[in-house]
Amino acid sequence: MRILYVLPQIYPYVTGGAEIFHYHLLLQMSKNNKVGYIGYENINNIAVNFYGLYKLRPWRLTNPIQTIILIYRRRMDYDIIHLNYCQGSWLHWFYLPILKKFIKINYGLTIHDPSLYEWKHKGIFKYVFDKADFIVAVSERLKDGYQKRCNKSIIYLPPLVPLKKYLHLDTTLFDELGIRKDSKIVLFAGSLKESKRPLILAKALYLLGHKWLRSNNLVVLFAGDGEQREELSDNITNSTLKEHCILLGRIPQEELAKYYAIANLYVISSIHEGKSMSLIEAMFNSLPIIASNAPGINDIIFDNHNGLLFEIDDPDGLAHCIKILIEDCQFAMNLAHNAFRDYEGQFRYEDMFKCYMNLYENTCSS
Repeated sequence: MRILYVLPQIYPYVTGGAEIFHYHLLLQMSKNNKVGYIGYENINNIAVNFYGLYKLRPWRLTNPIQTIILIYRRRMDYDIIHLNYCQGSWLHWFYLPILKKFIKINYGLTIHDPSLYEWKHKGIFKYVFDKADFIVAVSERLKDGYQKRCNKSIIYLPPLVPLKKYLHLDTTLFDELGIRKDSKIVLFAGSLKESKRPLILAKALYLLGHKWLRSNNLVVLFAGDGEQREELSDNITNSTLKEHCILLGRIPQEELAKYYAIANLYVISSIHEGKSMSLIEAMFNSLPIIASNAPGINDIIFDNHNGLLFEIDDPDGLAHCIKILIEDCQFAMNLAHNAFRDYEGQFRYEDMFKCYMNLYENTCSS
């Protein structure tokens, strides 16, 4: 098969879940297929044909114009265009059904954007969706929401990547981090931005109090970077939390496994998610999970079954959940066991990849 991906941003240059997912999809597809990639940055370690976009302002105009030109020039080289659909101007999408009609190239969309914002130009977006050969949503919520908008069948496929588990605890990591080997570690893995609510976790720690944190040797690792890093750092520095929080910064996806291996708890406090890859990885690593009762999360984590839920923007509720799981190890272990069992039942990478292969093959043969 001959597949052209339109992905302006991709891992390792951007470390969001969608970018990491598409990086691994490109990597896997390129092993037995002809694959091309339109984007801003070349990926040196994948054998794909790269067609570069220039970073020219205004983005909303120059990006689609360049993309149209590149697709037209390569129209004889590929059978399918696959795009990552996210909320944006209609200018980024309007050309797809036009190109399909005039140069006879099929296209498909994968919806990652968790926001479900209303379309401002409904007619254009509905036309783009109607003419797509396939549409994939990364969560059931997104699937249902967009099916109602466009009255078109949408397939649910979780955005999975190959995961690895550290079978032997790397105790040298404790020394590198400057923490005791008997520390109880809470892991926050995600962008430090408003929608992820990292400050809520800091507030929860403050409510637990320095005495309780110290008596339980609790340390929180923030693995990620973003616009709220400075504010989070200031909150930690200007309180009693300094010895209990470590800002790791941006961690390459392939190195995150060693932090999951030493963690005792995983916390996700987002206000919404498409399908959180870090949450799925926590389930894969059999971690007790504390999660916000948010769209895109509460269809994976069920309270008192495979994790504990707290209400969005509720630091008191989060603090209560942390206290429960730190003080009741058996309960925490039961939740972790159920989380891993649910991972095995729902999130097999091989099954997801096979579904994408079938989508491409059916589109090419239609």
